[in-house]
Amino acid sequence: MPRKKLFALRWLGLILTFGGGARLHAAFELNGQLPPAFANGPISVLRESLETRDSTPVASATFAGGRFQAHVDSEAGLFTVQIGDATASFVAADGQTLQVSGDADGKSLRVVGGPDQELFAAYEAFRAESLGRKVIPVRETIAGLPATAMSDELARRT
Repeated sequence: MPRKKLFALRWLGLILTFGGGARLHAAFELNGQLPPAFANGPISVLRESLETRDSTPVASATFAGGRFQAHVDSEAGLFTVQIGDATASFVAADGQTLQVSGDADGKSLRVVGGPDQELFAAYEAFRAESLGRKVIPVRETIAGLPATAMSDELARRT
């Protein structure tokens, strides 16, 4: 085999091994001790796809004495835990253990633990604050305009 072809094949093999062909893997634990309001709800962990905007179940668990534990063996990414009607989004990396808590009425969940989840929670807090500071006031102003003022402004800008 010519030397150039062999060199190219080696590079292709390295690229596929360490680049696009290699998948990030996340094996983590999700634990929780929740109030009785959650006791009858099924526990599902779903992996979210931002590209296709859908979710795939990757793990499930059941309550035992108000507690649950789920081992998730999936590609790294954005996940959602769903217990009954309550959901919470989170991220996790390999080997992390995350804790799920819920409010007394069984309507909301919170996931904590792990450095990736801390960064995700900080991002979500920043996003919510920015939305409240920059987007909501503009929406309220637009909603408060009379229909004719809105039409005149749109006509002027187009």
